[in-house]
Amino acid sequence: MNEPRDKSLKNGSTLVLGGARSGKSVFAETLILESGLKPIYIATSQIWDDEMQGRIDSHIARRGAEWTCIEAPENLEQALAPPPPPPPPPPRIVTTMAGPFWSIV
Repeated sequence: MNEPRDKSLKNGSTLVLGGARSGKSVFAETLILESGLKPIYIATSQIWDDEMQGRIDSHIARRGAEWTCIEAPENLEQALAPPPPPPPPPPRIVTTMAGPFWSIV
């Protein structure tokens, strides 16, 4: 595979295509690690036999602890969806602060 000119990935996405065992995973893993972004691996394969188990084990061993792995063998759309927004902060009770103010007025 040819090296891309811009490895930043900060302004878009990169689709890596290739045949089975062509080096796609190593290439993509290197690309994301060099970008400085948080590496997230979306695993879409399923274990059907010992050979596939071995391939998955080697992928896991190659990646470090900094990787987040999302298992998505059946629902890739959900795995690619942005996370939901965080809940709003709880309301603050200001009655104890407002009490002295109202007694002055």
